[in-house]
Amino acid sequence: MDDDFQNLTGVLQCYVGEHKVLPYCVILHCLASRYLGGGLVDPTYKDEEYPYRSSPQFSLMFRNLGNWCRNRFDKCPVPERLQRFIPHIDYIMDEDHNQFDPDKSQYNNYFINVIKNFGGHLFMNCEAGSLYPHRARLEEAQVKTCFNDYHDLMVAARIGKEGYIRQIAGYCTDENDTRVRQVSWAIFEVSWGKTKHGDTEEIEDLTRARMRMTLVRVYHVGQKYASDSAGIVGECIAVMAFECARYQVDVIAGDGNKACYFTTPKTPGVPTYQHSLLQFWINRMMEVTTQALRKNFDKTCPPVRVKHFMSCSYRDLDFLATHPDGITTATYTEELMKKTTDKGDCCMFSIVEWGHARREYEENLA
Repeated sequence: MDDDFQNLTGVLQCYVGEHKVLPYCVILHCLASRYLGGGLVDPTYKDEEYPYRSSPQFSLMFRNLGNWCRNRFDKCPVPERLQRFIPHIDYIMDEDHNQFDPDKSQYNNYFINVIKNFGGHLFMNCEAGSLYPHRARLEEAQVKTCFNDYHDLMVAARIGKEGYIRQIAGYCTDENDTRVRQVSWAIFEVSWGKTKHGDTEEIEDLTRARMRMTLVRVYHVGQKYASDSAGIVGECIAVMAFECARYQVDVIAGDGNKACYFTTPKTPGVPTYQHSLLQFWINRMMEVTTQALRKNFDKTCPPVRVKHFMSCSYRDLDFLATHPDGITTATYTEELMKKTTDKGDCCMFSIVEWGHARREYEENLA
């Protein structure tokens, strides 16, 4: 990381020396390309009709826009090691040194440009309503998008010819449906399409991590409902986890809020990052799936594994570590529950291992 930042510092220093100004979006572009660039197009392989090659891995990013200012940028963070460039930064200039379109908020200009320059294969987003009117700008950069009916959940991907993204499960009404959703969720099917073999030029399936298709689920748990309607939220999460098992979803990502760090969202729930309400139901459904596979197919069938990754703001983590530390069911009070109502705006990311990326043959090491 130190070497990367030193290198990046040199690149930005040369940019300032040449242009005498540094657009903020250029910093975001550099960071996105450097640290999220797992799927950048090979510069020696240019084909407008078949722009992408298969990859033995696939890179993806999940983002929650709930706390990102949607009207203007009050805060434009810069990594500590790049703060030396702050006097040279212009916040209303694009990468071509033109002023941002006044009809489009800075927020959307910055963020959409980051997505366009994100080199990964797959991008997942919740609370994405403000991006929906600007989806055409992503399509211009060959980023295919798909939103759910509420336009609050989004999946975007760089796919090959004949590839597609579509919603196959979850709520499906229309944008005029204003009924409350304690948990908004959707399952998307991403078909990677076709590509050309790098050597033979023959048309073949485009694959990511040896998969021709990837299923992903995006969700958002309402913080208010996690406290006020704990039972309904738990049922929604259970149904959502069951559907993930039924469709064999590969990636599960979303903003779980309080459901990420409470065993049950309401008193006498115990706060814990080791086994939350979300983790409980996802793990439980995967265990049931393993048992069903062994019962109906093969007793030697390997278990379905799931790996959880969680992110949370530092201030919330500090608060939760200070107040709920050592709390048990017996000592968890109504007063403490109220203190933690709006804390812990967490995102959880889960990778489910079904064996979809397993090789067609297995080596016997015995």
